[in-house]
Amino acid sequence: MKLRFDPQEIVKWEQQYSKDLSPEEETLMGLRRLPLAKEGLSLLHLKKLVRWKSPRSVHWIQDDQEPYIREVTRFALSTDNERARIEALTLLDGVGWPTASVILHFYHAEQYPILDFRALWSVEADLKGGYDFAFWCKYVKFCREEAKTAGVDMRTLDRALWQFSKTSSVVLLRLSLTEQHHSEIHERLTASGYLIEPESLQQILDTLTADGLVVMKKDEQGAQFYRLAEGKAVEVALDTARATEGKPQ
Repeated sequence: MKLRFDPQEIVKWEQQYSKDLSPEEETLMGLRRLPLAKEGLSLLHLKKLVRWKSPRSVHWIQDDQEPYIREVTRFALSTDNERARIEALTLLDGVGWPTASVILHFYHAEQYPILDFRALWSVEADLKGGYDFAFWCKYVKFCREEAKTAGVDMRTLDRALWQFSKTSSVVLLRLSLTEQHHSEIHERLTASGYLIEPESLQQILDTLTADGLVVMKKDEQGAQFYRLAEGKAVEVALDTARATEGKPQ
């Protein structure tokens, strides 16, 4: 794994995320004040969390599961067994690895990241084999080290990872097969309501070019022009960007 942007810019990307902080996330953050390691999550709290992370999974949570939900979440938040913390939560209806990671991220005393495709893209994570405990351990270790080195908490790092990927998707959708100068791309983003610093835009364009999703050409004066690359990988990236545009974490 490797961070796609300078660790010194973690706070900058997190601040971009915080400009559009949702009331749902503020509610989840507020629950941190409760003694959840002793009491566990309530049915209502779990529904709010699942609705924030994976809205389509909420219907799996039955209204008669409160005692079970409290017991499982209390165990996961208090056990010393690392594997039991994450995998026990997946026993809950409507909770897979990503949502289980959210519970640990927000409510465990130790620092845990969130498993999210945007965050994973921002660290060049290879998820070909799907989620398992080995991958989880590797990702947790990487994120803890990055957060410690940068002097930030895990929530700040997670927001930064998500925002860098989200902004990269927005940039990708504003490109075309017609070559555009950096300033033209910046103007298109600004016109559509996305305010981004020229330096940050350049960083994203460099990242997309390195990934083979964008082609860069220089004219005789050395000015750089960008256009979409062609191929299956670009089509998949564009489809993903369109499908997730405007969606929360």
